[in-house]
Formats: sequence, structure tokens, C-alpha cells
Amino acid sequence: MSYSRFKGASWFPKVNALPVSIIGLGGIGSWASLAIARAGFFVRLFDYDIVELSNTSGQFYPDSFVGRTKVNATTELLHSFTDTYILGGRTYRVNEDSTLDNITVCAVDNFEARRSAVNAWYNSVSARVMTNDTISDKPQLFIDARLEAEFFEIYVIEHNSTSFAEFNKTLVDENFQAATCSYKQTTHVAMTLAGMITGNLINYIDNFYAGKEDSNRRVIKYGLYNAMYQKMIFREELKQEHYVNN
Repeated sequence: MSYSRFKGASWFPKVNALPVSIIGLGGIGSWASLAIARAGFFVRLFDYDIVELSNTSGQFYPDSFVGRTKVNATTELLHSFTDTYILGGRTYRVNEDSTLDNITVCAVDNFEARRSAVNAWYNSVSARVMTNDTISDKPQLFIDARLEAEFFEIYVIEHNSTSFAEFNKTLVDENFQAATCSYKQTTHVAMTLAGMITGNLINYIDNFYAGKEDSNRRVIKYGLYNAMYQKMIFREELKQEHYVNN
């Protein structure tokens, strides 16, 4: 693909070929992988599941891909729609001992998997910090996304103990509404979320390399969207909200 329409952007040379781990290739991750790859990032894919017919209603898969692993299916789709380099695909569950990139997107559908993902990311970056003095000169970010049919939440944390502790407080399901199987995913809301994930990655990285004085792009720490009422809440602090009802 050609990057001619945005290669002049200030952020493009900074994100081009930057590795991103994407955990989960379902309603969030399948679309996010497309948006992230088309922005110029290199991606590393994680998902242990296979494509089922029910997935095709809200995920980035055609019916002909049913039965294939999501890693294999996403890899082929990204080769068709992007020129990105795929750093590898892992068809197993991420656990706390998994090695992840400094920038990781978590797109899983349960809190146990989120805990494993954020711990694996935090441990991976911490291990690099201990062995490489220059690692602090590179961006380190974890984005967690949560999706229902017409709602989503997004959490953005940096690699420090305060952000890590604040994020762990959100790993409870008391604010998360259980959805029925026939009302779990919609393509338009998932694509909106994928755009927000990619936009936050780009803004964070552009600000990171620009320095504090020239950092003029907004990076949210928390976002909430309700498609029914076309209502969005953004915060520069990691403070969880209940879903917007009006």
C-alpha cells in the first residue's frame, strides 16, 4: 500500500516500523490490527482461538475464513490490506511470563486475561529497563480496550508503578454490563474503538519524541463511548465511569 496521503505527517517517521503487540484478535483486535498496521506500525499477533461463523458479524473475517486460527486469518488479511511487517503470530494464551513489546494493545474479553496481559507487559518492560539503560528513551505504553455492542471503554497506561496500580483497580467487573450472545459486537462501534486506539498510539508517540515543550497532541488515560446516545467521555486521568445512560 502507499503511505503517500500521510507520510508527511510529523508522526509517521516515528511510528513507521515501531513494534506493537496485539493480544486478542476478536471484535476489537481484528479491526485494531488493521488500523495500527495501516498507520505504519509493525505488529506481533497473539490469539489462541479460531474463527467461528458467529465472529463474522462483528469481526474482520469473511465466512471463508471460518475454522482457521485468528492469527493465521489476520496475518493473511493484513498482507492483503497493508504492507506492514508482521513480527510473528502466537496461538497460545498470554500469561504473566509471556514476552511483549514495549507498546502493547490488550483486546481480550475477560478480566483474567487482562490481568495476565498487563502483568506480562509490565514485567517485559521492567526486565528491559534493568538490562538496558537506553530503554527509557523509547515509548512504553499499554492500551486496554473493552467492548460491548454499542459501548466501549479504553484505558491508557504508561510504565510506572502509579499507573500500574491505578489500572489494576479497574480489573473488576462491577461496572461492566454483561451482554447477551446476540448483542455483543457491532462492526461500526468496534471500528470506532480501533480508530481511538490507533489515534492514542500516534499521539503518545509523537508527543514522546517531540518533548514536553512541543507536546500538543491529546492523549487520554480513560475514554468511554455510548453509541446509542452518541456520547463520549474522555479523561486525562485514569478514572473509571459507569456507562452513559443519557
